[in-house]
Amino acid sequence: MRQNKSVFITGASRGLGAALAKAYAAPGTLLHLAARDPNGLAATAETCRKLGATVQCYIANVTDRSAIESAIAAAHAQAPLDLVIANAGISGGTANGTEGVDQILTIFAVNLTGVIHTVTAALPFLLGKAPNGKWRGQIAIIGSLAGLRGMPGAPAYSASKAAVKTWGDALRIYLKPQGVAVTVVLPGFVKTTMTSHNEFPMPFL
Repeated sequence: MRQNKSVFITGASRGLGAALAKAYAAPGTLLHLAARDPNGLAATAETCRKLGATVQCYIANVTDRSAIESAIAAAHAQAPLDLVIANAGISGGTANGTEGVDQILTIFAVNLTGVIHTVTAALPFLLGKAPNGKWRGQIAIIGSLAGLRGMPGAPAYSASKAAVKTWGDALRIYLKPQGVAVTVVLPGFVKTTMTSHNEFPMPFL
């Protein structure tokens, strides 16, 4: 099993991103944590440091291409990246109709464009790493089971996750011969702040 020494995670201030950061935190691991919320990010970083990891924080919105590119470049300059997790995402569904146009565009900006910004910023560094055999690193994209079948209460969210799943699936095939692994993760309902407002049953929460 490969041990990731340098890990970059977006959306690390809360929810899945914070949980992933804590899961990877260990002595000898360099964690690069990016998020919009400085307070939440600081809290995650403090916990990860107590678990033995070295932590660098980046206040960055994934919709800001230059900010994410700068953060990933700074992270890679400290230690070649082994794993990049494009996790940042938002929901905005409503049980009383479809999302409004502004909400739809915001959801796509974060969930799809934000993932594209993260992955395309990291790829040149992963491909440029000195090869260890054929292994150059891994990209993980956090999708959703909603990307497999649209949820009527969250059409824009479902569509954004379907897009990143299809894009990630294609990237996996393209990048595998070049030594970069791509994993698309499709969680179901997870108990986080994102799901805390849901008033409908959430199977297998």
